[in-house]
Formats: sequence, C-alpha cells, structure tokens
Amino acid sequence: MKEFLIYFLTGAALGTVYFYALWLSLKLLPKIKRQKTFLAATTVFRMAALLAVFYFIITSSRFGIFYTVAGFVAVRMVFIKIKGLAAVKNNSLTDIKAGS
Repeated sequence: MKEFLIYFLTGAALGTVYFYALWLSLKLLPKIKRQKTFLAATTVFRMAALLAVFYFIITSSRFGIFYTVAGFVAVRMVFIKIKGLAAVKNNSLTDIKAGS
C-alpha cells in the first residue's frame, strides 16, 4: 500500500509539472516571436523529462509504472476540469485561434 501511494504521488507530481508547463507555454505563445520553435522546444523538454522519470520508475519497479501513470492521468483529468472549463467560460479558446 505504501509503495502504491509513493508511485501515485510521483505520477501526480509529474503530471502537475507537465501540464502546468504545457498550460504556461500555450499562455506565453502569443507573446513569442518564433512560436513554432518555442512550442517545439517546450514539447521536447516536457517529453524528455516525462520519459526520464518513467524510465527510472520502470527500471526500479515492474508494476510501479502503472501507479505512476494512474497519478499522471488523475492530474490530467483535474487540469481539464479546472483549466478546460475556465477557458470555455472566458471564451479564451477563440482568442487562441485568432492569435495563430
């Protein structure tokens, strides 16, 4: 049980950092001159960090990756509820489309 909690919280922390960085990079995108380069660089950085942590967990425990992914997905669902609904209510989705 303790091992489950450690892996789940690791996944939740990883998901929080990953999705906050994604949200922040999309929020900063209209202010950046080289948008494609910025988006590509932030995507590569986020994916490299994510895969490095997942690799470390896979090598340390055979079933730990399942709990870690569960925590990651749980945070994703929470972020969609919080940030997704706020974007729709504020009509900021049309602002993103108009900025491209």
